[in-house]
Amino acid sequence: MILLEPRFSLLDEIDSGLDIDAMSIVAKAIKEEQEKGRGFLVVSHYARLYNMINLTRTIVMVNGRIVVEGGPEIIEKIDTQGYEWIKTELGIDIEKEEPTMSSVSIGVCATKEAIRDGK
Repeated sequence: MILLEPRFSLLDEIDSGLDIDAMSIVAKAIKEEQEKGRGFLVVSHYARLYNMINLTRTIVMVNGRIVVEGGPEIIEKIDTQGYEWIKTELGIDIEKEEPTMSSVSIGVCATKEAIRDGK
């Protein structure tokens, strides 16, 4: 990002797997670039990073559609109430994917059974 000096950057879940110290370093770098006039689209599921940067606009997408736009107050509302308020206040259903068991898990279970049964 620093080498290319883009006017705008997309940071998709840049905080994924970071501890608080690393997140602070990332937030500091974002703020320094903002001061130079650079823009960012930051995607995250956690309020902590948003609270560390100079957030100017919030957009919430559900099922591929923009359903809420506003300022930092939306992040706080999601952090305290979750996404349920979107359904309650706006009448928008949030489709949840059911997790599926991977074939690796099935193979491990079958292997354990075979070992237990002496096969």
